Amino acid sequence: MIICIIGKARHGKDTAVDVMERVIKEEYDLQVNRLALAHPLKLEALKYLGLDTIEELDYYKNKNIPVCGINVRSLLQQLGDTNTIRDKHHYCNLIMDKIHSIPSDTVTIISDVRLLHEHKYFRKLSNVVFVKVHRNILLENDVHNEHPSEGDVTNMSADYYIHNKELDKYKASVAYITNVIMNSYLNHRRVVMNPSIPEEVYSMFNKSSYL
Repeated sequence: MIICIIGKARHGKDTAVDVMERVIKEEYDLQVNRLALAHPLKLEALKYLGLDTIEELDYYKNKNIPVCGINVRSLLQQLGDTNTIRDKHHYCNLIMDKIHSIPSDTVTIISDVRLLHEHKYFRKLSNVVFVKVHRNILLENDVHNEHPSEGDVTNMSADYYIHNKELDKYKASVAYITNVIMNSYLNHRRVVMNPSIPEEVYSMFNKSSYL
């Protein structure tokens, strides 16, 4: 079972994974394999920037603070572009190598599907569910939203859509959707597309409003 999270920068992907991991472990007593396509990319960036940990890298990236005059997010995008030119599925193949090395009953959550070729790659697999998160924010001084890792997200379809308006409601929505996905998976049924869910729990945004 693979759950792929789709979303732009700072739209709540990591928060969604945090909630999903907790629900799956606590309510279903299953192991969770938490993976990110960007993880090997970040390890490579550490060498360029002279940093020691990914936590440091994420801090500078999220705060938009240059390191030695280099914008961290731009560097990650450039490194990713270089590697995918050589092999479009480089990072997807690394993820699948890890998935194949763990027990089959482990639930894998991929936290950062953001490019169309990644979406197509995982969409072809069985037992894969896509959850797309969206937040109405405009990042000041953000010059990176024209990169494909931001623009491609707009054109990706998903099985579930969650609008990140308020943190508590957003977490409740993610927890609810996680239960829907897990119940369908454990009952060996195909996941139902876009279920009807109480408004106070789950706010599904209209795709036409942002696509």
